[in-house]
Amino acid sequence: MKRFFPALVWCGLALSLGACGLNDEGAFPGESHVKYCPEENKSGCPGMVLIPAGEFTMGTDDSGINQACRHQQALDYPCDRKWFDDEQPRRTVVLDAFYIDWHEVTVDEYRACVDAGRCTKPGDVSSNRACNWGSEREGSHPVNCVDWEQARKYCEWRGKRLPAEAEWEKAARGTDGRLYPWGEQPPSCDLVVWGDGRRTDGCGRNSTWPVCSKLQGNSPHGLCDTGGNVYEWVEDWYDPGYYASAPSRNPPGPPSGTMRVLRGGSWGLNHPYALRAGSRLSFDPAVRYVSVGIRCASPSP
Repeated sequence: MKRFFPALVWCGLALSLGACGLNDEGAFPGESHVKYCPEENKSGCPGMVLIPAGEFTMGTDDSGINQACRHQQALDYPCDRKWFDDEQPRRTVVLDAFYIDWHEVTVDEYRACVDAGRCTKPGDVSSNRACNWGSEREGSHPVNCVDWEQARKYCEWRGKRLPAEAEWEKAARGTDGRLYPWGEQPPSCDLVVWGDGRRTDGCGRNSTWPVCSKLQGNSPHGLCDTGGNVYEWVEDWYDPGYYASAPSRNPPGPPSGTMRVLRGGSWGLNHPYALRAGSRLSFDPAVRYVSVGIRCASPSP
């Protein structure tokens, strides 16, 4: 079952170019300015959110499991408490400050890396019609059908990196221990791009949506689509028992493994519990899947 497939947004040019992955002209390679940047916020890395240093609650306790199961059952899904085993014990984690992309990497943004000769092409519509590369859903839709190494290389080209799993969860959840990025309300298509397997996936479109289409579902830090659209690769290897032994400050993830962690839920077949901020998915890092994309992070100088 585990393998089923706002705070301020900081935008501007105040940080060093290297920290934000900018070129000499003060913009990301292949783009003049961030399209989704609110005009009123002009400090920090373009297109990235500053997540302040400090603690947050990571993982899921019995109360969260009970609430998630109630939502599952209300939406006519079964619920097995074993699905939550790899999210326990719930614990307090302290992280240094970092930046993370406001939205998932789009097809246009990834294409700039391919055109620069630094990224390889993702899976395309000829191999799976739900891949966005080569389809009419290019542009502002999230790039999908990318494996873990492609995601890592894209972020590296931007002067960034993949987020650590703990960083991703703090950015998606905030510090109040909420169940979903948007709060405690069960998922709906007003809040998140998802598919329940009973009706048309992607909230009726049978595909992804342009990034940031569901602003009501943003995280407390202002991130779009942390609860859906595409799953996102993170840096960490997957270990179902890691939370019991992980350090409480800047946990680096397991030193090795065979599977990488995905976070965030997707437009395709989903159980509602997969859309929670604490949900973890293990996935083969060599697989390119229609429900998997990229979000990058950067340390705060």
